[in-house]
Amino acid sequence: MTTLNTRNINTITVSPLASPNIGAYSFSNNHSMNNVFSLDSFMNDRNMNPDVKKYEIYESPIDLLALSSAWKRLRDAGIAQGKIGKLLDKELFESLISEDYSHAERIRDYYSKKIVMWKLKGERMSNYRNDLCTFVHSDGTKFREEMLGLAYYLPAFYEYDNQLDEVRLQVEPPCLAKNPMINSSRTLTPIKRITQKTKRVNVVQYWLKDTRNDYAVMIQIEAKNQLEHLWNHVFNTSNLIEIHGNFHLKQRDNFEYLSVTNWELTRG
Repeated sequence: MTTLNTRNINTITVSPLASPNIGAYSFSNNHSMNNVFSLDSFMNDRNMNPDVKKYEIYESPIDLLALSSAWKRLRDAGIAQGKIGKLLDKELFESLISEDYSHAERIRDYYSKKIVMWKLKGERMSNYRNDLCTFVHSDGTKFREEMLGLAYYLPAFYEYDNQLDEVRLQVEPPCLAKNPMINSSRTLTPIKRITQKTKRVNVVQYWLKDTRNDYAVMIQIEAKNQLEHLWNHVFNTSNLIEIHGNFHLKQRDNFEYLSVTNWELTRG
């Protein structure tokens, strides 16, 4: 079990399929059942059905999402490096401000509405979406250990999804057949630069609009690309950019767009 740096956080080990009859027995010294059963009879895991799952539940005095919002705020300001290493570190509890609680509520409201839309449209609820649903509809004070990773990344996901929503409002979905690739030249208008950083990826997405039909176009490069500053200059100072490359139809959360690979700048 993880050792926490905050005194007020408790861990409770629970089994979701505990015997429903435990409460029916009395374990007083004069009860005959003591000769047959002991507490170990109910707690022994050696012959447990493999379908029974055992969880560690953390109980915190502070909403985990507010703590995560605080940590992202500190990271963005460059003042969390080396001071905080985990979501449940004592230093993070001491760094909370009222805005962190408000931000946590905004995130919950945003994803609660998204989940409603997914369900209304009959979309498949993946394991991640089910965990997200459970987490955002809780108060964040009791959670399984597996929720720590989701909570850590959720403020960054929220920031990314909000910026992507801004792009959606300015473009039209591509009306194309599901062909794998279109090799062509297109004149594009820059819209927005968005950084996407998760456990597995660290990239910068450049979102543009096709001037002929308002299709969304995305060019993605690695965040540590040494030539990124040159492309940033072109993207930030040009009203029109001409790109030749392979345009692939992609989709993200019901948002269709064209992703460009093997591209070259022909005018900008």
